[in-house]
Amino acid sequence: MDRRLGRAHRDLDAAHDCNQELERELDLAGSEIDILRTQIWNQEREINDLRDYLATSDHSLNRVRDTLRASENALTAARSDNADLNALRSEKTHSDRKEMQRSHPPLVWKVRYAELPPACTAEAAQDRATHETAEADRDPARDEATTSTHSPSPCFLILTSF
Repeated sequence: MDRRLGRAHRDLDAAHDCNQELERELDLAGSEIDILRTQIWNQEREINDLRDYLATSDHSLNRVRDTLRASENALTAARSDNADLNALRSEKTHSDRKEMQRSHPPLVWKVRYAELPPACTAEAAQDRATHETAEADRDPARDEATTSTHSPSPCFLILTSF
C-alpha cells in the first residue's frame, strides 16, 4: 500500500505539473488570441477607412468627370458659336472691303513728326542725356540687382492723307 500511495503521489504530482504546463500554454494561447483579435480589429478598421476613402475618391472622381463633361459641352458650344461668328465676321469683312474699294479711291498716307513745345523738347533732350550718361557709367552687377527707372520719351507720329 505504501508503494501504491507513493506511486499515486508521484502520479498526482506529475498530473499537477502537467496541468500547470497546460495552464501556461493556455495563457499563452489566450494572449496570442488577444493579439490576433487586436490585429484583426485594426485591419478591419483600416479596411473600413480605405472603403470610406475609396467612396470619397469615387464621389470626387464622379464630380470631376461631370465638371469635365460640362466644360467639354460648353467648349463645344462655344467653338460652334465662335465658328458661326468667325464665318459672319469673315463674310462681313470681305463685303466691307469690297464696298470700301468701290466707293473710295486708294488713300495715300504721309508720316509727319509733330512739333513739340520747347519745354517738352528740352525735357526730352535732358532725358536722352541722362540715359546716355547712365549707359556710359553702367555697372553690370548693379544692373542685375536694380531695375532701371528710365522710360523712353514719347514719340508722336501723325498720319495725314492728301
